[in-house]
Amino acid sequence: MTKKEENQFIKECRSWIGTKWMHGVCVKGYRVDCIHFLVGVAKAVRWLDEKYEIQPYPRDWALHCAESKMMAEMGRYCRPVKLEKIKVGDILVYKFAKTNSHAAFYLGDGKAIHSHIQYGVAEFDINDRAMKTHFTMIMRWKGK
Repeated sequence: MTKKEENQFIKECRSWIGTKWMHGVCVKGYRVDCIHFLVGVAKAVRWLDEKYEIQPYPRDWALHCAESKMMAEMGRYCRPVKLEKIKVGDILVYKFAKTNSHAAFYLGDGKAIHSHIQYGVAEFDINDRAMKTHFTMIMRWKGK
């Protein structure tokens, strides 16, 4: 991404701050879950087609499945990258319960943004102990 594209991406992500969390919803300023947040931003910055839709999934799927539905779908559009290669726009993946089930966008300077069940869309420090212990990998949009 160019510096201008990075700034536009970060501005779009931050425009969601304050949106409360709700499973299966993607309405900026109202409600969004972590996966729908990624998709909403990706559509806004034209990384995903406007017509892309997430297939419905149960809220507790990560408690009962060893295979990550999130990672299977993400693999269609993203590729893994090493931590030392992290860039603005990369996706941080976290494992809660049995499988990878949470994701956030990297904003640079050790900061990321996600939709959290308690706080809604909010920024956090990637070295925050509560999140770092669940971190598993980084994904990057193909072509970025």
